[in-house]
Amino acid sequence: MSDGKRIQQLIYDWLDRNYPDGPTWYGRSATELPSLEIKMIPAFDRIEYNLGNGGWAQFLWNCFGYWRDVINIGKDGYLLIGAPEQSVALTTLWTLCERDERECGEMHERAMAEWAKKGPDAWSSIFAKFTSRSYSAPSNDWEPLFYRDDVYEKRLAWLAANEARVRKAVGMLD
Repeated sequence: MSDGKRIQQLIYDWLDRNYPDGPTWYGRSATELPSLEIKMIPAFDRIEYNLGNGGWAQFLWNCFGYWRDVINIGKDGYLLIGAPEQSVALTTLWTLCERDERECGEMHERAMAEWAKKGPDAWSSIFAKFTSRSYSAPSNDWEPLFYRDDVYEKRLAWLAANEARVRKAVGMLD
C-alpha cells in the first residue's frame, strides 16, 4: 500500500469511527465540522464517483440536499492538494446543479411516492429519466477532470507529503 493510500485509510478509519452512517456535517456550523483534511476525502469521493459514473445529473441526484456543501468542500480541497483546475471546474457543476435543483427535487418526491406504491423498480426508472436526460450544458469537457488517474494521484501525493497534518486532524499525534 502506498503512503498516500495508507494515510487516506487513516481518514476512512476515523470517518468509520466518528461518522459510521456517513458524513452528517452538511449544513452545520463551522465549529462543529471536522477539518478540511478529513472533509475533503468524502467530498472528493462523491464528486469523482458520481461524475465518473453518471455525470453531473447523477451528482445532483445523489447529493441532493447537500450538494452545495460538497462542492464548497471540494473546491477548497482541490486547491489544497494542488488541483486548481478541478476546483475551478466545480463552478460549472454548481451552476448546473443550481439550475436544475427544483426539477431534481420534484423528481425525488415523485420517485419516493412511486417507491411507496410500486417498489424500487419504479424509483429506479424515475432516477434513470432524470440522470439520463440530455441537459443543455456548457461543454462537457470539465467532467473528465474528475475521473482521471492524475487527480487521484495528486490526492495521494498530497496525503503522503502531509502525513503529520492528517495525523493531527484525526487525533493521532506521534
